[in-house]
This record gives sequence, C-alpha cells and structure tokens, in this order.
Amino acid sequence: EFAAIAALVFAYAYLIQPTGENQEAHYALTRALADGKAYIDDYAQGELATVDSTRFEEHRYAAKAPGLAAFSVPVYVALEAAGVDPTDHVDRVLWALHLWTSVLPALVLLLLVRDLANRVEPGLGIASAVALGGATLLLPFANLYFSHVLAATLAFGAYVLLHRERHGSTDLRLVALAGLLLGLGVVVEYPIGLAGVVLFVYAIA
Repeated sequence: EFAAIAALVFAYAYLIQPTGENQEAHYALTRALADGKAYIDDYAQGELATVDSTRFEEHRYAAKAPGLAAFSVPVYVALEAAGVDPTDHVDRVLWALHLWTSVLPALVLLLLVRDLANRVEPGLGIASAVALGGATLLLPFANLYFSHVLAATLAFGAYVLLHRERHGSTDLRLVALAGLLLGLGVVVEYPIGLAGVVLFVYAIA
C-alpha cells in the first residue's frame, strides 16, 4: 500500500510545470499577503502580469479566493528567508509552493479515501485510493499550483468526519470540526459552498 501511494505522490511532485494565468494570480496574492496587503498592484507586473485579476477603487486584486495564497504564505516566507528571488525562475518557486499546497493535500486525500473505503468495504481501501489518484482529475491538478486539490481535501475531510460521527457515537465536536473544514474549503474555492449545503443536509438528516 505504501509503495502505491508513494508512487502517486512522486508523480504529483516530480514535474515542474510552466506558469499560467491561474498560478500567477495565486502567486501575486501570496506575495501580497506576505507583505500584509490584499491588492496585487506591485506583484502582477511585466512577465508576472495576469488576466485573472480585477480593478477596484484604484487597486488591482487577484480574481481568486484567498485560501490557497494564505496557505502558501509560510512556505513563501521561508523561501524568501532562504534567499530565493521571488521573481527569478518563477516556475521553480511555484513548484516548491505546489509541494505544500497541492501534493501534501493530495496525499492526505488519498489516505482519507483509503481509510473510509476500508470502513465501508474492508480490503478495498488501497484500490479506491489508487483509482482516485491515478484515474481522475486529481492526477493533473495535483501537479499544478491550483486550489482544486486543497479545496477537495478540505471538503472530503469534512465528509469523513460527518460519516464517522454518523456511524459512531454522537459527538458534536466532529460536526463542528467538519463545519470548520468546510468553511476553510469555501475560503480556498467558493464553489465548495455547494458541497457545504449537501453536507449540511447530511449532518442534520
């Protein structure tokens, strides 16, 4: 089991992908938040200019939910402290950030799926995890500095907590923690609010 999951994680982590508008918008917001700003005027210029932005009251803002950027800030600050130039070899900087924001959440998601599948049908956990990790959109998105994997992991983590509470002893702390994960998921990607509606119904049913 460890070898199969390790192979998937290696596949997620190995490639250094070219940058794009999506990644550049998240990156500009990461740099802005690291400097205590919400606008990206100083961070989306020249080769790092991105169309995934909007202007409001004399400032330009990334057209992205702030969760991924906020989650990236500790690693970005550590890279800066280590002497990394944030405007040089940006694709490599984004690769380092994606290890934290995409690859690590993907690993957590695979482990959650394995655990839940084994609870539902003992022995099928690793097969379910490998199918998810290698035969769905998790494979390409875990290779990119995108918010999708982190948001999906938070939403699925909330479901796992609710499932455990539903099939175990009643514990409102699990329900509250699931709500917290969903709230964080919405901050990472706004459409996770739709999953929140479904899980809210599941929680109170």
